[in-house]
Amino acid sequence: MAPLLKQNMEFQWMPSHCGIPGNERADRLAKEGSKQDQTTESFSYQEVKFVIKGIYSERWKAENTNYSFKRDMMHQLPRKEQSTIFRLRNGHYQLRAHQYRMRYLSANSQPPSPRLPSLHQRKRKTLARKPRRCPKAVGK
Repeated sequence: MAPLLKQNMEFQWMPSHCGIPGNERADRLAKEGSKQDQTTESFSYQEVKFVIKGIYSERWKAENTNYSFKRDMMHQLPRKEQSTIFRLRNGHYQLRAHQYRMRYLSANSQPPSPRLPSLHQRKRKTLARKPRRCPKAVGK
């Protein structure tokens, strides 16, 4: 590092978006937006979440016009099985708690070694990569 301190260096700022069409457009739109009147209104987290959720819901409906709630195989399953599938899809299952309830683990069982990922962590990694809907069921 010391040899570098004895040398002269020049820095030149270059925009990283240079020459990339999508980024050039984003820069142009950002510049136009910065020239417009800015709102001073504040929005709560819940309000923003509601609006974003609505936008994605409408987009999903537009892309999935053939979807039928009644034909969805998920809704033909018993509620308990629906809950299990939902938890597995979203990583909200507690494997150790479930094993304890099913009496596979005792209340004083030792936690897994910190160096080895728990079964829960390994399952979560593999389950997160599974497809979320069956292509054969879409459009039936």
